[in-house]
Amino acid sequence: MAPRSSLHRSRVRPGCLRLSLTAPVRLRAFGVHAAPSPRCISKPLCRIWFKRFLLFPTCRPQRLEPCLPSKSFTSPNPADRVGARTERARRLRSRSGGIREVCPSCDDGGDRVRRNARCRSRAARHHARAGTRARTRRRAAGAYGSCTHRGDAGPNDWGPSSYARQPSSRRHTTDWDFTGAQVFEPSSRRSARIRSAQSAIEHDTASADDTRRRALEAAASFFYRALQARERAALMVAAESLSQQTVDIAQRRYRAGDIAVLDVNVASTALSRVRAERQRAEADRRGVLGELRVLLDVPDSEITTVAGEFSAGPAPDLPALLQSASRRPDLRALVAERDNAVAEVSIGQSFRRPDWGWTARYAREDQDRILMGGLSLTVPLFNKGQEQIALGRAHQTRATLELDTARRAVEREVRSAYEVLQIREAAVAELQDNALIGADANDTLARRSYEVGELSLADWLLIRRELLDARVALLDARTDAALARVRLESAAGVLQ
Repeated sequence: MAPRSSLHRSRVRPGCLRLSLTAPVRLRAFGVHAAPSPRCISKPLCRIWFKRFLLFPTCRPQRLEPCLPSKSFTSPNPADRVGARTERARRLRSRSGGIREVCPSCDDGGDRVRRNARCRSRAARHHARAGTRARTRRRAAGAYGSCTHRGDAGPNDWGPSSYARQPSSRRHTTDWDFTGAQVFEPSSRRSARIRSAQSAIEHDTASADDTRRRALEAAASFFYRALQARERAALMVAAESLSQQTVDIAQRRYRAGDIAVLDVNVASTALSRVRAERQRAEADRRGVLGELRVLLDVPDSEITTVAGEFSAGPAPDLPALLQSASRRPDLRALVAERDNAVAEVSIGQSFRRPDWGWTARYAREDQDRILMGGLSLTVPLFNKGQEQIALGRAHQTRATLELDTARRAVEREVRSAYEVLQIREAAVAELQDNALIGADANDTLARRSYEVGELSLADWLLIRRELLDARVALLDARTDAALARVRLESAAGVLQ
């Protein structure tokens, strides 16, 4: 027979009182086919049988051997079994204080044995039904969990002594039990859970958007640095070409006897330094491209160079940037975290209300089919969501403080980035308007002056170094301005 102890495990919250109301309905009752074996009857059942046959003798048989096991049941001779039963009945009457037989229909011999068997069979069916009702009441008192479904099945065989006395159609039965239960939460708890789940979704979405924002900022920064390295390498190539021309001019003038060998050596030294700077610029360019490939997760063959130029965009509007910064992804993530904490508090407060549910059970025991339905009510006595409320309020306080601090920090970050961008763009305008006016023409004029001897080598190298430094400074200023604009757009949350 299938175990039933696990069917009645209560799934009530700790600190709560569960009230259950069940209504069993017996669909069809066939009774018990045969009385249990004398060797299988327990002492309480023996006492029930004594009370039934001795204290309330409606049709008491003469033989009361179920509570007096004997080995005579195993005798194959029917006459021996009848004699043994008569002897046991005589001993029982002597032990019970001389209680006499009151069944007038019972005669001696085989008729008495048959009538005793029929009376014992009716008593066995009566007590089997009483046991079934007791088991039904016990199961009805059990607590059912929420959203549970269970089914059990197993054979129910009679004892070896009664097995031989039963018809072939009643020797084996199969017991099965199907139980279903559902607990319904208060509507406020369900709404709070939905808000909590929605807040978690918004938090994850905002975190993904913030990660994308930071990735775009890093990619744009590496792009402008790669563009700077490319322009610097191009400047170093041009400077190397001019240095090579300087060495050629110095050697030609030295062969002509116009200058000393010292000028040739100085020009060669300047050429070596420019070549070293060109190699360093090329190394920087390759390093930045490698970092850009790692950031974008692309093969080496896909990104070999960058194409673009430094161009100043439109002047940003500070109020619009501040308004856009208030909707930045990291701020939205903090708002979602605060809303989740508020939902946790609501969930904890909803535990103050009782839960209710229904239980349905359909079972078969022996030849009886039982349908049982019930209602359950979980009343919170001690556990009223104190832990959830305390944790939720702590999380809400922390999230609120972090949100206020982050909003002030974002506003300061946007204002600072805006000021930095204004200064960077002013530096670019200064270099473009004043430092590099006629730079190419001045370089050409200085070279011609050195060729005809109107300008010394030191003066020419100084002029070239100043022009190269001005070009490098303009390139750095443009790079800094571009990075400042990227930083401002990222801080405002408008970087696309």
